Amino acid sequence: MPKKPLAWKAEPGTAPDSAFNAELDDITYHVETRTYGYPAYVEVRGPRGLKRLNLGFYDMSKAEKIIR
Repeated sequence: MPKKPLAWKAEPGTAPDSAFNAELDDITYHVETRTYGYPAYVEVRGPRGLKRLNLGFYDMSKAEKIIR
């Protein structure tokens, strides 16, 4: 599978917390910043419906700030 960059977009209506998603074919990646942590999960839509894989909580201490 060739590598492709993910185009992240903010999900509307998630203030004061934030949620972002990126789509690649039938796969949607979700990450959230919530008061209780930073959960991440992947959703795949296919002929048998929607499947979700919880990736757990991620650590923001090593994240880089993106300035546009």
